[in-house]
Amino acid sequence: MVRCDVTDPQSVRDAFAQVVTMFGGLDILVSNAGAAWQGRIGEVDEKVLRESFELNFYGHQRVAQAAVNIMLAQGTGGCLLFNVSKQAVNPGRTSVLMVCPRPRPCCWCASTRSTTGRTAFAPTP
Repeated sequence: MVRCDVTDPQSVRDAFAQVVTMFGGLDILVSNAGAAWQGRIGEVDEKVLRESFELNFYGHQRVAQAAVNIMLAQGTGGCLLFNVSKQAVNPGRTSVLMVCPRPRPCCWCASTRSTTGRTAFAPTP
């Protein structure tokens, strides 16, 4: 097992170096990291929102960049898969624009929607 903190760039570099050493390369990345912070959109603390984006968006970006660099160096292409919640594309009552009477995962929806939006236009190697 290779452990990796996707919020730490050095941890990502080290993990992918381990993968290449252990398996000889990389063909598929399944990026599954994520957490759902709660809070009303008008009240959520900026620190919480930034932590959500750090994990749910930038974490996926870091591992995607590391994977693509390896895949390009191999010259064999590859596949990137991002596992995010259905709330990212169909948030229903938890919409990031909705001001609701109880906490909702607005941080989660905003950050994971950013990941799905970006990947729709990001061809794999």
